Amino acid sequence: MKKWLILLFIGISISLFSQEYLIQISHKRTGKYKLLKEGNILNIQKKNGEIRKGKFSHFDDSAVYFSNGNYVLKDQISRLGFYRMFWYSLAYKSFIFSAIYLGISSGNRMLNDIPPPLLRSSDFIVSGITMSIGLLSKTLSLRNYNLENSRWRIKFIKR
Repeated sequence: MKKWLILLFIGISISLFSQEYLIQISHKRTGKYKLLKEGNILNIQKKNGEIRKGKFSHFDDSAVYFSNGNYVLKDQISRLGFYRMFWYSLAYKSFIFSAIYLGISSGNRMLNDIPPPLLRSSDFIVSGITMSIGLLSKTLSLRNYNLENSRWRIKFIKR
């Protein structure tokens, strides 16, 4: 019983003292906003045109930090982009499916001594369709906000 109480006390104290870092992007006229949490993949363009990409880790008074060690100064951010995870994961799953489908179909034809061609046109059609679905969903997954435009406002929240 004492062990459970100690574990409960440790769990409550960790949750009370842990900090959550959020980035809020809001529209100035409508007030609609999007919250970006730790672990979101950000695509930040600096004012000089350089692009930094990585998982959002935390921020302090002067910079935004990524989990891979990169950072961007807050006053240097000109465009902030994030990936919608459904479309992002659909893109990479379709790329993987396309490659595996071609590999399995060609391996199947080699193992069963089916005469050439190694891959049929239907194999290329199926693979091409899944690859184009992946490219389209990867394009749809990135959402950019131009912060130099006066419509968007960025706010850093530490809870």
